[in-house]
Parts: sequence; C-alpha cells; structure tokens
Amino acid sequence: MSLLVRPRYRYAAQVIALVLLYVCTGIPGKALMHVPGGVGTLAWAPSGIALAATVLLGYRVWPWLWLAEAFVMWSSGAPIAVGCATGAGQALEAVVGCWLLHRIPGFRAELDRVQDVIGLVVLAGGLSSMVGATIGTVALQAGGGLTAVAETFWDNWRAWWLGDAIGIVIVGALLLSARPRLLDVESPSQPRSLLESAALALLLGAAAFNAFFGGSLAKDVFLRLFFAVPLLIWAALRFGVRGAARSMFIVATTAIVGTAMRRRALLFDMQLYLSVMACTYLVLGAVDEQRRRAFRRQELAAITLQQSNRALRMLTRCNTAVVHAVDEHQLLDEVCRISVEDAGYRMAWVGRAEDDQAHSIRPLTFAGNGAGFLERVRVSWADDKNGGATVGTAIRTGRPTVGRDLLNNRDFAPWRDLLREYGYRASIAMPIHLANATSGALLIYATEPNAFDSTEVSLLNELGGNVSHGLLALRTQRKLAEEIRARDEFLAIVSHELRTPLTSALLTAQSLRAGRMAPTREDMERAGDLLERQLKRLESFTEDLLTVGRILVGRMEIHFAPMDLAVVVRDEVECLAPACARAGCAVTIRAERPVRGHWDREKLGEVVRNLLDNATKFGAGKPIEIAVDEVSGTARLVVVDHGIGIDPEKLPRIFEKFGRAVSTRSYGGLGIGLYIVSNIVQALGGRISAESVPGVETKFTVELSAEGPEPLARRALRVG
Repeated sequence: MSLLVRPRYRYAAQVIALVLLYVCTGIPGKALMHVPGGVGTLAWAPSGIALAATVLLGYRVWPWLWLAEAFVMWSSGAPIAVGCATGAGQALEAVVGCWLLHRIPGFRAELDRVQDVIGLVVLAGGLSSMVGATIGTVALQAGGGLTAVAETFWDNWRAWWLGDAIGIVIVGALLLSARPRLLDVESPSQPRSLLESAALALLLGAAAFNAFFGGSLAKDVFLRLFFAVPLLIWAALRFGVRGAARSMFIVATTAIVGTAMRRRALLFDMQLYLSVMACTYLVLGAVDEQRRRAFRRQELAAITLQQSNRALRMLTRCNTAVVHAVDEHQLLDEVCRISVEDAGYRMAWVGRAEDDQAHSIRPLTFAGNGAGFLERVRVSWADDKNGGATVGTAIRTGRPTVGRDLLNNRDFAPWRDLLREYGYRASIAMPIHLANATSGALLIYATEPNAFDSTEVSLLNELGGNVSHGLLALRTQRKLAEEIRARDEFLAIVSHELRTPLTSALLTAQSLRAGRMAPTREDMERAGDLLERQLKRLESFTEDLLTVGRILVGRMEIHFAPMDLAVVVRDEVECLAPACARAGCAVTIRAERPVRGHWDREKLGEVVRNLLDNATKFGAGKPIEIAVDEVSGTARLVVVDHGIGIDPEKLPRIFEKFGRAVSTRSYGGLGIGLYIVSNIVQALGGRISAESVPGVETKFTVELSAEGPEPLARRALRVG
C-alpha cells in the first residue's frame, strides 16, 4: 500500500511547490508592469516555470497552471473571467511548447545539445509564447483590462509575447538545465567550482547593477552592459548551458527591476537585447558543452579500449600459461604475475574458500603490492559485512563480481582506509570452479575508479573460466598419475601375493612327488593343510579382485533378508578363529542382545571378515574387541584393535581404491579390503568411519539402518 501512496504524496508536493513558485513570481511580476494599464513586462518568469513543469511533470499539470495564473490575474485586479481566460492561455502555451519540444528527435530535457537549445528558443520561446500572448491580450481587451494609456493592441501583444518568450528561454533553461546529465562538463555545483561560481555571480551582478543603476542617461545602459559580455562568455565556456542560463538569470533579474524603476521607455529595446543575449550565450554554452562532451567520450573510448586491450593481453598470456602449467601453484603464481607485470593491474591474488565456521578466505598467492594488504584485510564469503567485498560475493554466488569507486562504495566501508592506503580504486573477482563447486576466487585490483567495463569483465570472466579448467585439468592429471602409480603398485602386489602361495604349494607338491617327504599319514595331513591354506588364500585374493571389478562396473548385487547382526559376527569370528590364533589375537565379542535388520548375509559377512583380517594383520599379538548394539533403530558394529594405528594424514585415504596407510614392504595384502568394505556398507544403506591413535588403537565403526536403504532395495540392488 505504501508503494502506491508515496508517489501520490510526492506528486502532490510537486504540484504545491509549482503553484507556490508560480504565484510568488507572478504577483511581483504584475507589480513591475512597465506600461500602466497595459501588459508590458520585460520577462514573465511564470512562463518559463510553466514550460519546465510541463516538460518535467507531464501534461497533467495544466489545470494547476491555469488556476495559478487565474489567481495571479485576480490578485492584480483583473476580473475573474479575464483571469480564467489568461490562465487557460498560459496553460495552453506550456502544453504547446512541451509538445513542440518533443517533436525534436531525441530531445533531452537537460538541454545538453545544441538542437535542444535552439528548439527551446525557436519552438517554445518563439512560437508557443504566441498562444499565451494572443489569448491573454484578447481577454484583457474584451474584459476592459487595457486602458487608453496602453496605446495599440499590437503594442500590448508584442510586449506580452516577448515577455513570455524571454521568460521561457531564460527561466525555462535555468530550471531544465539544472537536471543531472551524463558525462557532465564542469558544473557550478561541484565543490572545486564553488569559489569560481561565486566570483562570477558577484562580478556579473555588479556589472548588471552598474548598467541599470549607475548612470542617468538611458542610452548608457546598453554601453555599460558590454562589461557583462566577457562574464557571460566566461560562464558559457566554463560551465556550459547551465552556467549561461544562471548568468542570464542574474542579468535578467537586474534588468527587470531596473527597467521597471528607471528605464520604462527602454522596454521593447531591452526585450530585444535580452532575447538576443539569451539565445547567443545559451547556444554558445551548448556548443562548448557538446564539444567537451565529445572530447570526454573520446577519452572514455580510449580508456575503454586500453582496458579491453590489457584484459585481452592478459587473457592471451594466461591461456599460454594454462597450456604449459605443470603444477596448480605454478599456474596461480603465473596468472597473478601476468595480471600485474604484463596487464598493468595494481595487484592480483588468489584466495581459497575455507569450509570453517567463519567462512574465511585464505590467500594462496599474490603479485603486486599486496604483501601487507593481505595480512591486514579481513574478508570472508559469509553473507555478512565481511562478505560484502567482491571476493566474498563471487565465491558465495559463483558469478563474477565487480566493485567500482571503492572509496565511495558503501559495501567496502570496512576496508576503505586500507584501500586508500594501497591505491586500490576498483576490483573484480572471478570465481574458481572445481568439481561443480566454487572453491575460491581470483581477485584483481585497478587504480582507475571506473575500471572493468562490460568488455573487460567479459574477457576476464573468460579468463576465470580458463583458469578453472586449467586447475581442474592439472588436478585430474595428478589424480590420474596417482591412480596409475597405485595401479602399478597394486599389480606388483597382486603378482607377489599370488606368487607366494603358488610357490609354497608348488614346492610342497614337488617334494611329495620326489619322495623327499616321508609318506606318513601325519605328513600327508600337514601337507594337505598347507595346500588348503594356500588355496584358500588364492581364493580370497581372487574373490576380492572379482568384488572390486563388480564395484567398478556397477554389477555388485545386494540381496536383502532379515537377520541378526550379532549372529553374523559370531559366525564369522568362529570361522576366522584359527587365523586369529595364529596371529596371537584374542577376540572379545560384546553383544548383549539381538540386533535385527534387513541386510545381505554374504556381503555383511565379508565386511566382518575384512575388518577382522585388517585387525589381525596390523594388531598381531594384541587383543581385538568387537561390539554389536542398536541405538534408535541404527545397528552399530565396532571393531577395535591395539596395533600400530594409522597416521592422521593418511586416515582420509584408507577407504579409497588402492589406498594404503603403510608400506607394502612391511605388510602384505592387496590394499583393497577397506575399499570393498566401504562400498558394501554404502550399498547396505549405511556408513563407516575410522578413528586412530598411532601406537594405541584403531577403531572402525559401521552404522546400518535396520530397515535397509529403501523397501524396494530389499529384493535386489545394483550399486557402483
């Protein structure tokens, strides 16, 4: 509701201000009539006010103009009918003038073009003022408002027309040119020009006062007005149309008072003089303003071209760096160096988005004068005051973010003093995307407040994408190299692990065949046990390899059925009891009650076997504790050994394919047991975690939903 009411209040305030301004200038204007009983006034300011109001507020203000003019006429003693007629003429004059101005192609109310000023002078001042003069003079003639002293109808019409025309040209230009404009030339309202403007106004006022009040002869007025000519030229060439309009307003105001008090005989001559002066200096101001604006556009175009060229140069050289990079840090260092040394930016740095509570941004590298700056600046990618900078916004939104005129930008208030100290006036941040997420940003600072236009932003945005692809390619290349090394190591381990049981079995068979072993029953049983253990070991290796293959191609089948996790654990521990005994590990099971759920019996047993095999391998000679319980519908299996433990830096990688926490020289095995366990647990709808204190204990915790991952998955599920 407030959005609908506020514009109405604003328009009402504008109308009230318009009426008050019209009346406050109209009543004194009537008092300064230069022809007793007539309508002659040097310049009728309300005509300019009416035209400016119609141009700025629209045609809908005409009723208020009509009422204001009627009130002014009534207050000066004219009959109500005459006041209503002249009010209609004044309102129609403003409407016609506005309509004529909008016939000019591309008309701008700011009057910052020569054609707009000429249109104001000729169309509004010369033509539309005839409407008000004709209707007003006829109304006064018919209503008896013109006395014999007023001489002829033509004299009154001419005085009215020129008075309205001068008011439109001077007052209308004064009000319209006060609007802000694009590529503004020197303005009297700018702080650096206040003293100059004040001096110009004082000198011009003194010259005008001297012209109208300094001599006794009427002919001296025009001679003394020549002293104002250099000042008017100064105003037009220094401040454009705006300065010319304000200067002419000072001269016209002095002329109105002076002519009314001392120079009534010069009414027509002074009207012509002011008309010519106003037209001349307004056009001169428009020409000079348009010329300087053209120069300013050329300067901006040159600056834009220079900025685009440096961005293009940076893009080209950074693309070369991306192609030849062999390391992520080297690539980021080179991009920052190119930004400063080759492209000419003030400073460039790369920050990584930390996933901590403060959402901090950690600088990775920089180039330029950013050494002390990065230690002192406090930025984040959180949605708060510290995250309002370009780098925080870019990371948070995933889109390039530009900050211009940083010293006057409210979003950069927390860092304003620091930015001023290091000479940073504009910045751009390009997000760095890795693995479908924004992991950081490249931030570039410039010394120009209005740097980074659309073309430059487009080129730098392309650069940010190329850097992201380069980093992703390097990361993929490094990961692929690691996988190749792990694969080669795995193949070497597989070869060794397969050769060991095969060699043992082969030697046993050869000894029996050569007769070097006594064929007693006891020896035959011992040889059979040895062969059986080696064959089971081969079978276990083969099954693990097949399982990994099924996982990689997404063919691992899961069949859900009701079971008791405690029973599964006891059965598997009983089967592995001989192996635990050989490793010297006493196994303790704590399962106080049944823990029932829907799982795959074979795969769940494989999880228990792999965890127990891992515990006996790395905790030989130490006890092993197994706990089974249920908490809020979640089954939990905990296996704790007291072996060598796992290095904290290697702990996150133990569930990866071919991930190992120890050297293969010290401990055998394929290094895929925990990888298989992790995938099986995920397929069963659970999760596995590991905690370790090196040299003290290692604890694996498996959590499974008692209902399985989903009802349909209880029958069959293929996972990858």
